[in-house]
Amino acid sequence: MATSSRTVEKFSCGTSRFLLPTVRRPCYREIIETNIKCDPENETFSKWTKEDGQYYRVINTALLSDDYEILKNNVQFINSLRMAIRNNNEKEPIEVYRGLTIASEHVNQEYKVGLQFLWPTFTSTSRNRDVAHGFGNYIFEIDASADDSTYRTDISKYSDYPEEQEVLFYPYSGYLVKNIMYDGKIIQLKCIDRLQVESSSAKQISDVVKIFDSSRKIFAYFNKNNNSVHWCYADKPNKKFLIAANGNGYWDAPYRYHHRNGYFIDKGHNIWEEYQNDKLYSTFTRVESDNN
Repeated sequence: MATSSRTVEKFSCGTSRFLLPTVRRPCYREIIETNIKCDPENETFSKWTKEDGQYYRVINTALLSDDYEILKNNVQFINSLRMAIRNNNEKEPIEVYRGLTIASEHVNQEYKVGLQFLWPTFTSTSRNRDVAHGFGNYIFEIDASADDSTYRTDISKYSDYPEEQEVLFYPYSGYLVKNIMYDGKIIQLKCIDRLQVESSSAKQISDVVKIFDSSRKIFAYFNKNNNSVHWCYADKPNKKFLIAANGNGYWDAPYRYHHRNGYFIDKGHNIWEEYQNDKLYSTFTRVESDNN
């Protein structure tokens, strides 16, 4: 049985509710517009696979959290790796495997059959299921076809660990959840066009969301086409304040809106929750907006 000789979880990454956006996040969108002269492809691929310093973990953690400073400071490598994958894109149909350590509770909350999502990271997979098993308790079976508009390439010949048979996917590639085998801890995915995911997501985002916190007697407001979040006291609806001087709010899914201090998430049945530092901060009820 083939396995990897690494001592760390190369294919894994920290998981959180931020793992499954349906829209590319703003800091990533900004840095990919930076003009650079790309590094040689063989050097770029080789650097990605190196164990020393776990550079791949630094980059993927920054992509997951959309950390502007780290992304900006590593824009040369990130954009070189993006272009190297695109230039060496392999279009033949293939099934690859990814192992991730994920809590079953997280799987139950986030992964649903029929869900379309984007993985923000450079996604490392293996042609060998046994190798992927060594990197996490859940196995993702990923079906890539010749016409799915997804960039990926086999980088095993550049790797210090060729036995991993690594196939590397482009950041923010699109996926569809086809099936979930809970007992076997297997999630079956199909590669789909990222543009399809983002277009579908945009149609589902509400023009205006108005929510009410009954414990603090305040309303909060955020819009589809505005990057600011406002709030007001229930008894003074005409006097609105900007939350935390926020001017860079954004949607990364139809059910989640980020602001400077955290994010709001739609839990269904008109219930919204606000999280700060990944901890529940407040609970809101959605109410009819003033524009309706």
